[in-house]
Amino acid sequence: MSQEPEILFKSETVLVWLMTLAANEIGQRHYHSNLFETIICTEGKMTLCAGEREPVELSPRQQASVPSPQPHHVQNLSPGVARYILVQASGAYDFLLVT
Repeated sequence: MSQEPEILFKSETVLVWLMTLAANEIGQRHYHSNLFETIICTEGKMTLCAGEREPVELSPRQQASVPSPQPHHVQNLSPGVARYILVQASGAYDFLLVT
């Protein structure tokens, strides 16, 4: 991530982040044991690549979701920064890299 993620909300079952990707940045491919993620693009243009399905392109105000334990990553398609809200719910947080 080009900028440290900012926690917007945190409870026992929900975690909401503001995430920033640098121009053309690709996030690490990872998965979660027991989390359901929703990604809401707020700035720029990005792609969510999850499992074997076709990549989903997101522009501001568009969203996509990823169930656990599906491997996934995001990529910024913009020449500038891309920002998104990441909502993680329904389980304890973990971040497991795909190797």
